[in-house]
Amino acid sequence: MVDGNAAYRPLKEETNPTSIIESHTFTELESGSYAIRYYYNGTSDYFQGINIGETSNLSLQLNSTDFSLKGVSTLTARINPAEPGTKMRLVIKSTDGTELFNGEVPADAPYNFDVRKPYGSFTAEATMVDGCMAGKSASTWNTPRQGTKFSFSLRKNNMKCKNDGEITMVVPESFHDVDQIHYTLTKTTGSQYTDVAETTKPGEPKTFIGLEAGTYKVTGRATVFKDENGQPQVQDFEQTITLSTPYRDGLYATVRPDYMVPTRDECPNGRIGLNIEKGSGKYRVFLTKTPDEGVLTKPREIFTDPIGTNYYNKLWGSGLKPGHYALTVSDGCMERDIPDAEILEMPNTPKITWAWWELRLDSRLRNKKTKLEILSITT
Repeated sequence: MVDGNAAYRPLKEETNPTSIIESHTFTELESGSYAIRYYYNGTSDYFQGINIGETSNLSLQLNSTDFSLKGVSTLTARINPAEPGTKMRLVIKSTDGTELFNGEVPADAPYNFDVRKPYGSFTAEATMVDGCMAGKSASTWNTPRQGTKFSFSLRKNNMKCKNDGEITMVVPESFHDVDQIHYTLTKTTGSQYTDVAETTKPGEPKTFIGLEAGTYKVTGRATVFKDENGQPQVQDFEQTITLSTPYRDGLYATVRPDYMVPTRDECPNGRIGLNIEKGSGKYRVFLTKTPDEGVLTKPREIFTDPIGTNYYNKLWGSGLKPGHYALTVSDGCMERDIPDAEILEMPNTPKITWAWWELRLDSRLRNKKTKLEILSITT
């Protein structure tokens, strides 16, 4: 419910206090201060003051990038308020009055325009063409920064494996127009490693992949064939970054025949015994060859017992026939092939059962040797 007190302007609009509202928009508000009161279960509430500014005047923002090595800066004009689909006439001039741009552009989105030296400061004026603010104007000015040196930022991924590290170079917008950047990556800790990369599209981030954990130095050389004075120019920059991973020892997997569950062809219920250690600790096992189908065109995943059971990560698969199988074990980072894992066939021998409760021994025979009679034999 929108509420008011001595410090706030009251509204007549009130939402349904018995329903849960995820969002609600109050329209046609005059400038001033308002209070919104939220009711929870009819007992608790949250109170927040909101100030609505005067919207009868336009405001124009003019941001800029630093001047590039080629003497170019990008101006970005934003006007507020602007209804969806409206247009504005934008005029950009240098401080000496030279008109650099004059045209109708969308008002409901930022508009970019490139300016060049020798001009150093710029003014912008926007006049709304349509909408409720049609005919109203706003103006402002901006002076792009000069003399900025080439640089880039480094981003890294969250490693999960031994060599899935990535380092990405991101160049500021003011250097998107250089002709090329040459990167050199050098590993400064542990085993030595060096790689190079080059790009002629500096606005697109460049990434080194397949890296191990460690500290790396990245050196970048930006080149322009003609700068603002028509001369070639080169600038260098370097930065270091460290990659880390929770992955330690490599995956280990082998067959354990003593874990294996033998079975029979008539009623297959065999399971494969494996010993899997190290790696990421998150294992998946796939059949790649079976006694009936031979080599599988698509590996088939088999599963272990649930966590907490005695044979978790020891016995894999269910309902398997006797015979020889081939498998692949994966921890999400590495794979290990097991070319032969055998499930033995259970011998077809009689099963002897008896009912102890049907044995009746005379008390006179308790201390004498007694022959045990087999009550039933089943196969």
